[in-house]
Amino acid sequence: MRRISTLLLILFIAGCASAPTNNQPATGNQQPATSNHPLFGAHGFDLTAMDTTANACENFYQFAVGNWRKQNPLPAEYSRFGRFEQVAERNRQTLRAILEDASKNPNPPGSAAQKIGDFYAACMNEPAIEAAGSTPIANELSRIEAINDRAALQNEIFDLQRSAVAPVFAFSGQNDQKNSRMIIAVVSQGGLGMPDRDYYLRNDAKFTSTRQQYVEHVARMLQLTGEEPARASADADRIIGLETQLARAQVSRIELRDPEKRYNITPVAQLSSIAPNVNWPAMLQ
Repeated sequence: MRRISTLLLILFIAGCASAPTNNQPATGNQQPATSNHPLFGAHGFDLTAMDTTANACENFYQFAVGNWRKQNPLPAEYSRFGRFEQVAERNRQTLRAILEDASKNPNPPGSAAQKIGDFYAACMNEPAIEAAGSTPIANELSRIEAINDRAALQNEIFDLQRSAVAPVFAFSGQNDQKNSRMIIAVVSQGGLGMPDRDYYLRNDAKFTSTRQQYVEHVARMLQLTGEEPARASADADRIIGLETQLARAQVSRIELRDPEKRYNITPVAQLSSIAPNVNWPAMLQ
């Protein structure tokens, strides 16, 4: 909403500055002055959002959007709420209506509507999901359980990368940031279950508490796949230990905001010398 009030302030000032003045005596040949006042209303600014009882010189934000804020109190699930969040929420509701309609009504076999309807219905069928348990990923878990050397570990990492999972690191195809005509392979940080390195390395009360809850969550997930509680707890500790090592090797979010630090064009041969324990040619193949 501050963006909107800033826009209104600019237009407000522009309107004051552009008000036509004419100190010349009127003559019969003069044309009527064209108004340069800014236009609102139908051009996109909701005048009902304004609180015209507020003094614009004392609280312009309240003047510009006070009524909108009053009519749209902060929802409990949001830390902030403005027009952009309102539009996003409306779009989600629209998409949900489309999905529910597609899942409940018959659609031509093979059509997009049939596919998204079936997909949504399957995702919302919680009894079937609970009954299936970890069965849908049983083959994946079996492959992981059978890993006993570096080659098998790398093959599993490569398989997961193809499934859009990012163990150890993230890998994708993106536009070259300095040559938009090129799509290049991109390797970036990945492998963490929590949002970023701070959650593993900082000792503030918030992060310490979150780490403990994360370990408990991982242990609970392992138990749901059939592990005994004691083993699940030990494995959860090993998992966060590995992720903590990955976190120590990562750069901070602040550093990632520098585009030059994220742009390091590297030939595959050189990449193999930087990280020789990864079979990059095999992965790219």
